[in-house]
Amino acid sequence: MKISEIIFKISKKENIRFSYGQLKDLNKKKSVYFKNGKLKFILPKLFEDTEIRYFAFSEQIILVENKKKSSKKIIKAFIIDGETKEAVPYATVMFGKTGEGAISDFNGQVEFEFDTEKVDSLKFASLAYKSRKIATKKIINKNVIKIELFKDLIPIKTINVRASDYYNKNFGNNGVVCIGALYMDTNGQEVALYIKNKEKKLGKIYKIFFKLSKKGNRNAPFRIRIYEPDSLGKPGKDILNEILVVKPETKKSWFAVDISVYDINFPQKGLFISMGGVFPNDFDFYFKNQDFDDLSKDKSLEDLTDLSYGQRLCYNKKGKNNTWHYSLSHQWFQLKKQRFNVMIKTKIIYKK
Repeated sequence: MKISEIIFKISKKENIRFSYGQLKDLNKKKSVYFKNGKLKFILPKLFEDTEIRYFAFSEQIILVENKKKSSKKIIKAFIIDGETKEAVPYATVMFGKTGEGAISDFNGQVEFEFDTEKVDSLKFASLAYKSRKIATKKIINKNVIKIELFKDLIPIKTINVRASDYYNKNFGNNGVVCIGALYMDTNGQEVALYIKNKEKKLGKIYKIFFKLSKKGNRNAPFRIRIYEPDSLGKPGKDILNEILVVKPETKKSWFAVDISVYDINFPQKGLFISMGGVFPNDFDFYFKNQDFDDLSKDKSLEDLTDLSYGQRLCYNKKGKNNTWHYSLSHQWFQLKKQRFNVMIKTKIIYKK
């Protein structure tokens, strides 16, 4: 069967998560037989004659592309505030219009790779800063760059807006009690809540709220995504065109994010709001100078230290089952046997 199908079976049987992006060799077919075999012996056989390299960390296996093409360029960037010269943590860099990108660490550093034949520009951005776009041809001969971002202070003309012309509504899971929480500690892992537009008319998204469990790391960053429902009622098109990563700086359980600057409509058919795990290359900050453990070096999984560094998103059993999960096989699905809803809500502005 396909390698992707084999690792899915391994994941379910051994309760070990795999995290990976678009790897072409996952569609290769393999036949592997082991009787009571350890994972450190199975994986080398499974990925033999492929371009897949694997690492183990925090009870998950991370798969990456091993082959480096000549058109690929690796750059290390330092992203700083243009005025204070301080680091801008968890800023994002987007590779042209590919929809791909990378995230800086707590110190504003990021090392990324892109295809010079497909990417003609890089866009650096962070919440509350003006984004900056740079042509790749200007930095093609550089290995290290410094990017200055400036606060997004936009002067606008004074206009008179009467509060009576608008009203706001909160939708989503506005529960009080958190009966449990989901770990969001895997790169690419997502959980999304469908939020119905009960007003049945077009509005604007003002704020998004996430109820964070005190059992998780409430200072850990995570990614926010917003999806339209597809024809089957699952998360479909991503309508937030930026890589939006936030890092809570609060001890409160409800964490609010003002996204009004993105001017996103709340459609009549509703939408999905998602929390996604991120994996910045900030090893010192998260892992105390512990790099990945490479299983290729005959490292046993039993030797790994379980480090849980991500958020824990609260859930309860309020309302219908409107929670969707993003699976190992890159498919959206719902848990049928366990009904619960993650605690995400949004404030919508309507015009009277």
